[in-house]
Amino acid sequence: MRKIVILLLLLFINVPMFIHARHVSGVQKEIDDIKDGFKSMITVITYDKEGKLLHSGNGFYISKNGTGIASFSLFEGAHKAIVVNYKGKESQVARILGASNTYDLVKFSTQTEDETDCLPLAANPVTDTGTPLHLIRYSGKKKSTPVTTSIKKSEDFEGFKYLHVELANNEKDLGCPLLNGNGELVAIIQKNVTDSAKEACAIDARFCNKINISSTSILDADLRSIEIPKGLPETEKDALTLIYMLGYKDSILAINAANDFIEQYPDNAEGYVNRASFYASKQLYDLCENDFKTALEKAGNEKSTMSADEIHNNFSKLIYNKVLYSPEPKAENWTLDRAIEEAQLAYEISPSPYYLLQQANCYYGKKDFTKAYDNYIKINTTTFQDQQTWSPQATAETWILAARSFEQSLKQRNDSITKADSVHIIALIDSALQVFPQPFGPNEARFILERAQRYEQIKEFRKAVMDYNEYEKIIGPKNLNDKFYYIREQAELKCGMYQQALDDIRTATAFNPKDPFYPVEEAIVLLNASMYKEAITACEKSLQKIPNNPDCYKIMGIAYGELKNKEKAMEYLQKAKQLGDTSVDTFMKKYE
Repeated sequence: MRKIVILLLLLFINVPMFIHARHVSGVQKEIDDIKDGFKSMITVITYDKEGKLLHSGNGFYISKNGTGIASFSLFEGAHKAIVVNYKGKESQVARILGASNTYDLVKFSTQTEDETDCLPLAANPVTDTGTPLHLIRYSGKKKSTPVTTSIKKSEDFEGFKYLHVELANNEKDLGCPLLNGNGELVAIIQKNVTDSAKEACAIDARFCNKINISSTSILDADLRSIEIPKGLPETEKDALTLIYMLGYKDSILAINAANDFIEQYPDNAEGYVNRASFYASKQLYDLCENDFKTALEKAGNEKSTMSADEIHNNFSKLIYNKVLYSPEPKAENWTLDRAIEEAQLAYEISPSPYYLLQQANCYYGKKDFTKAYDNYIKINTTTFQDQQTWSPQATAETWILAARSFEQSLKQRNDSITKADSVHIIALIDSALQVFPQPFGPNEARFILERAQRYEQIKEFRKAVMDYNEYEKIIGPKNLNDKFYYIREQAELKCGMYQQALDDIRTATAFNPKDPFYPVEEAIVLLNASMYKEAITACEKSLQKIPNNPDCYKIMGIAYGELKNKEKAMEYLQKAKQLGDTSVDTFMKKYE
């Protein structure tokens, strides 16, 4: 019995000791978890274009594959960056994965083969006032001692928390992490920019998930301020959009993006087509051809966003643009015939009018206007069958190009343009104008002007004047010049619209009062309008500026003749003849 009592006493005595031991062990684990956070810390060193040191500061890893976080201020203007981990090992920053100047954060990937120690992100962090947090500083190979602080104030900011903490506003701590008792990342130290601020601030670490690359990141001023290559968006569609928006002006950014896309999506032909276009822009034609070959091999893959016919047509366009618009050297076999061949291959796979249009454009560029015309007409008048039924694919462009091709083919054959030819060209222009949406704008107006000139060629002067009037209405009188009003005046004169002609030649003179021939033209209009005295007065004024002008003397001679003043008529007609105008003989016989 005595032994049992003693045993019970010993049990009761040891229970508190056991509980205390467990408590001490838990605290120690918490401390160890926090201390282990230093293994994720890195020093970030950035360099400018010349390789000179730009900045150096704190950062840390947030994933085992080497994704890091640091202050934006370290990266602004940087062309290169390296990181040094707690073991002293260097790694180069490979890609920028997001940036925010507002939040002073940059997310990046590093070229590291080893798995990196990282800080786990607190999913639902406690950020109430008074909540303890632990600051981890970079200290090289030695474990740093965490600095325990607390939240002084917590503010809501765009769905995140912005914290004021009981720490000195120390620039050396910028970019350092604040952990909770479980060693989870809660916030990141930022500089308090408030005047005379004594405590530091910190941004909610969950914001790291928000700063990413998107399809429109090329427009992001924060990202553009960093010259280090950027990563791709998370989705394939957005990644494609980005690489096209990048273009090829910045070669490093373009080729890195193209290579990254191919690495991530090796079965998508579109990636190879994009890179091929880049190679062509740099005159690397062998590499370009190889990528197009690979693209055609990948075209049958269900993961590809580009089909074989699209690839052939894309290649045709690339060659076409290089031949016609690039002054740089081309590959020997990059000709318009090759471009036509590629467009034909596309058309044979899928008889799309767009591929026929590409052939037509190539023929036009080659100055084979007859074949170009045939193709444009086919596009405008044929219904195509593919996976769907195509409606006639006529556009204003194809009708206008048909008109251009038809006219040029006549000139090429040295055929004179007959009235029937002009009527046909007008019909083609009419078709183009029917396709354009109304009301017409400046782009459409130029075709109305062209039609007006065609009407003049077939002596349909009133129709020409109507088109000139429409052109003026669209463009606006203030945006026109003296030449336009002179041209319209000529058409108006030929169809007996004398008052309109008189108004237009006077408007032309107002636009350009120094032109000496406009007053003479006004006199001609007055003469045709049987306003003989006014015509004489206009010529007298004109002779003051251009003496011995035979046209003025001729007009005055005819005007006096019509006024039955034969003496004056013969005087001025004789003067015109002396000045070289032999056409007055007919009028001299009339007024003798």
